[in-house]
Amino acid sequence: YVQKLGNLALVPPTLNGTLGNKVYQTKRKLVCQAGVHNYFATAAVFAEREDWTKRVIDERNKVFLRALCDDFDIHAASFRP
Repeated sequence: YVQKLGNLALVPPTLNGTLGNKVYQTKRKLVCQAGVHNYFATAAVFAEREDWTKRVIDERNKVFLRALCDDFDIHAASFRP
């Protein structure tokens, strides 16, 4: 699940280096303290979710794939999540 699109969140490079492989609760605290969740839509999850599970990642994966398909007018049936 590490490389799934739904597991990714865009954050500034300096913060990304600080987050590293820390547990989700620590990452959540750091992202919210930095206020990044207010500026990067993919990082908003840190303010919204207290947990980070395979189910959450799968849900985000579907949302991101749907958005990409819509933006590029691609039929979702062409992809397997």
